[in-house]
Amino acid sequence: MNSHQSIVNTAFEMYKDGKDSEEITEQLLAQGHPKDVIDAALLEAKSHYHKKRRSKGLIFCGIGAALFFIAFLIVFTLHQMGLHSDLALYGLTSLGVGFLFTGMVFYMG
Repeated sequence: MNSHQSIVNTAFEMYKDGKDSEEITEQLLAQGHPKDVIDAALLEAKSHYHKKRRSKGLIFCGIGAALFFIAFLIVFTLHQMGLHSDLALYGLTSLGVGFLFTGMVFYMG
């Protein structure tokens, strides 16, 4: 079982480095690991990799949504007071859009 976990860790690190499944399989086969153990380890490593990316994406989307809400509150308050709200309107909203889209990219893949 320890060997299986080391294969999973190796495959996970290779996924983080940007390698695809075929490259990882070839490299692990060259190290002498059995094909069925490699396939099981790749599924587990890929699942863990995508789970981490999805959670990172949700965090970015949450930050973007919070920036939208804060921008709304600031713009509404400044408008009620008769002050300029351009920086909050365009600056915070642009940051919110950036975080939201980045989060969607991480979440969807």
